[in-house]
Amino acid sequence: MAQHDDEDKSVAEEALEEGADLAEKGFSFGNKVRSKSAAQGGYGKKMHERRAEAGKKRKTEEERREAARQAARKHAEKIRQEEKKAWQTERETAQGVGTLFSKIREAANSENLGAFGTGFLLMIVVLVASSFASCAVLFGSAGGASSLSSYLSNDADMCTVDLEYENMEIWLRTTTSAIERDNPGRNEYQLDIAAIGHDPYDLAALLTVLYDGDYNAPLVAQRLQEILDAQYHLTTREVVERRTRTVTRWAWFTRYTEEIVDGEMVRMPYQSYESYEATETYNYVIYHAKLTNAGIDEVARSMGLTDDQLEWYDAIREALGNREDLFWHY
Repeated sequence: MAQHDDEDKSVAEEALEEGADLAEKGFSFGNKVRSKSAAQGGYGKKMHERRAEAGKKRKTEEERREAARQAARKHAEKIRQEEKKAWQTERETAQGVGTLFSKIREAANSENLGAFGTGFLLMIVVLVASSFASCAVLFGSAGGASSLSSYLSNDADMCTVDLEYENMEIWLRTTTSAIERDNPGRNEYQLDIAAIGHDPYDLAALLTVLYDGDYNAPLVAQRLQEILDAQYHLTTREVVERRTRTVTRWAWFTRYTEEIVDGEMVRMPYQSYESYEATETYNYVIYHAKLTNAGIDEVARSMGLTDDQLEWYDAIREALGNREDLFWHY
């Protein structure tokens, strides 16, 4: 009995020693885990700080770029306003010269004006013409030919208007692509559809002339439809032809067979349902559709513009409004 007690005591002591060892190992492992977690926490904090710093740098860079874009837009707008002012001054100058010459011509035709007075008026004409010529040179240095060949409207307005016109062309393209679907029941469709599209620089030049240099989408909405109707012309017609064709039909026919009845050969009739070919006449319907594209330039030259307007239009069109990068997608 004592021997059993000693054995139990030894087993208990061994179990306690193993439990102490396991507890010590668990405590050591827990310290390692906490140390690792603390280290990772410190690394995460550093990464957070680095990301925050990078975000600040990106924000600063974006602000710098936006400021540069704003400055570029302001500079471009200033140039456009100066060119527009120079062009308006030139036009007012030309109008003033025309009015003054008209008055001088009326005075020169007056019966009460003597030879001396006529000579005096001629001298005034020479002086005035010289003065206006000097003014033209002065204003030419500010804007000159560049103002006459430049777009004067805001870039955003011009691009918006061109986009509106493209949307109208997309609608037209959708209409022409659905001709067969919208006109069913024909035997044949003959479609002659021109390419749909326009030169945005021609459109901008035309609108610049029509609206004295300054236009936007609400202002030109009705005019765009008029230009579209003049540029594109869709015609349709239907042709009916009388044609013949061979068809297969079915009918009952009486046929005969020979049989021997009471020792004699007798012909016996019977009915047979058979097919046969026949020729018939029918209507063959051909649907014709044709779309023509005259182009913006031809539309501009058929709108009844004055010689001065056509000259202005040609100058802008040839120089691409001095903004060949405006409609970059064309």
